[in-house]
Amino acid sequence: MTVPRLYRQCGPSAQLELRDLTTNDVSKGETQEKGTHTFVNLSLGKYKLTVSKSGFQTQVFTDVVVQAAQTTDISATLQVGSSTKPLRSAAGRLRW
Repeated sequence: MTVPRLYRQCGPSAQLELRDLTTNDVSKGETQEKGTHTFVNLSLGKYKLTVSKSGFQTQVFTDVVVQAAQTTDISATLQVGSSTKPLRSAAGRLRW
C-alpha cells in the first residue's frame, strides 16, 4: 500500500498508522521527503489508515481494502488546523 502525494499538502514526516480491522494489528510509518510511504507484506483484508501531522487536521480512511496482487494507492490532503477533530473518509476501494 502506498500513500502518495502528501508532500504538496504538508511536506514529509506525516505520521501514518495502519490498523488491520480483523486482527487489530497496527503498522506505523512516516512519509518520506517526497511525501510517500509504502507498507509491505500486508495481510489481505480491510484496514483503517490514520494520517496526522502537527498543525494539521488528522485524516482517517476507513474500510481500506487490500487485495492480492494489487497496489492500493491512497491520496491524503491534510488541512491546516487543529489535529483534535479528525477528517473521516470512507476510502473503500481506491485507485488500483
